[in-house]
Amino acid sequence: MSEITQGHDVTPKRARAKPVAAKEFITIYQASESVAEVAEKTGLTVHTVSQRASTYRKKGVPMRAMPNTGTTVRNDWNELAELARTLLPEDATTVVSAATEEEE
Repeated sequence: MSEITQGHDVTPKRARAKPVAAKEFITIYQASESVAEVAEKTGLTVHTVSQRASTYRKKGVPMRAMPNTGTTVRNDWNELAELARTLLPEDATTVVSAATEEEE
């Protein structure tokens, strides 16, 4: 959370990366082994690199596939619901919404 002092956010901000031209980005991306490597070489965040590559693909630019930066673990919603129930105070009011298949 940000620290607020007299209405001003005093959280230190990450320095903005220098702009990376499209041709330079593509050259670095195609020669790299991971999104993290591209981020390190360009100064962009991993998220920005992934989003930019995705945008280029949507525009028809054939960007190489990069390995996943980590294993994605799917949530076991029943297990999480049970955990939440065990942590609730006895007199707590809860809000439960039935999930649709699209949300799972």
